[in-house]
Amino acid sequence: MKIIALTPQPNVFITVPIETLVEAGIAPTDVIEIYAEDDKVIIQKVEPEDAESFVCDEDCVNCPFQIVDCAHEKAA
Repeated sequence: MKIIALTPQPNVFITVPIETLVEAGIAPTDVIEIYAEDDKVIIQKVEPEDAESFVCDEDCVNCPFQIVDCAHEKAA
């Protein structure tokens, strides 16, 4: 599965050591969410039960998963 940003948004690429991800319980293939809170950038794994409740509305431009080979189905 290829994951790319479909919307033209300004982005900064930050490398995260794999050891840090492993310590946090995040695998390279996990779906993650990123947000800012209290002067910090938070990266956390999206739990499967949270992803399962996602219903595709076929609005690929604003899709939070931004998956290229989407079949417009519920994310798993």
